[in-house]
Amino acid sequence: MNGLMNLTIKAKLILLVLVTLVGMSFITIYDSITEKQIMMDAKKERVETIITGISSQIHALQNQVKEGKLTMEAAQKEAKDIVSSFRYDGNNYVWINDFHPNMIMHPLKPSLDGSDLSEYKDKKGNLLFVNMAKTAEKSGQGYVEYFWTKPNQTVPVPKMSFVKEIPGWNWILGTGIYIDDVNEAFYATLISHFVILAFLIAISIGVAYWVFNAINRPLKEMSSIMQRVSNDGDLSQTISIRGNDEIGRISADFNHHIQFLANTIEEIQSVMANVARGNTDVSIHTEMKGVFDELKQDVNQSIGAKHQPDHRLFGYHPFISVKRRVRCPNH
Repeated sequence: MNGLMNLTIKAKLILLVLVTLVGMSFITIYDSITEKQIMMDAKKERVETIITGISSQIHALQNQVKEGKLTMEAAQKEAKDIVSSFRYDGNNYVWINDFHPNMIMHPLKPSLDGSDLSEYKDKKGNLLFVNMAKTAEKSGQGYVEYFWTKPNQTVPVPKMSFVKEIPGWNWILGTGIYIDDVNEAFYATLISHFVILAFLIAISIGVAYWVFNAINRPLKEMSSIMQRVSNDGDLSQTISIRGNDEIGRISADFNHHIQFLANTIEEIQSVMANVARGNTDVSIHTEMKGVFDELKQDVNQSIGAKHQPDHRLFGYHPFISVKRRVRCPNH
């Protein structure tokens, strides 16, 4: 706190703007990340709901096999038909692979059916189907992120899949959803937020600069005038009053005290001039406080002591014996 008190007003205002900038940047980034997470959670919930629904249908077919209503081959064929024909959100699909991993059925890339996927990598080198098999084997279900090529495109983009084990059949049911739109929305939101933030920061800097000038200019004037009063004894100086804020009231008080001091000294000089001319039937009548009240009493007592030596008047009080001439407004 003491260090803060030693900072200039300009430094304090800069610090205020910087703290505001950091705080608003943190809030902006946090909000953008939160929005991204909400979008990701919605996509996760979407794919999990899809797989859960289809796995329930496959589970019903498995029960029919147990009940002898269907053969294993017929049930699995029907399950593949269900999975192969299922689409959602346009052209999104569901596939089946096993734990080796081998592709059991891929609706959009039939060329993959029956192929060994253990060496299948995305552009980042991730063994995506191996990771899916490990996830299903470890937890029964879960999410896997990787890169995959969209239909009719050649550039792989981020994708997230939800996989779920089908117990008894050595199957893994999976579906993925592209998340490149989430990243695009995240960066678009982040950029728009920072544009707004930059606008607000520009306004804050402008306001801070205006406040700094509103404070600094009268303070510089006040400091300059106080130095002239202190160094030169120039009591004709006054501070311009630009408002009714704290600085304006301080300026008004300063002007009042300077005028009071000038009037007091002017009256003392007048009395002393009369005494010097031999007229001792004078006294100071101005209402004074503190040391000036003592000065008034000393001067009046000295005037009353008609038979005292003259040095009683001019050498008694330090306010009479001054080293420089005090300039009053009228002199």
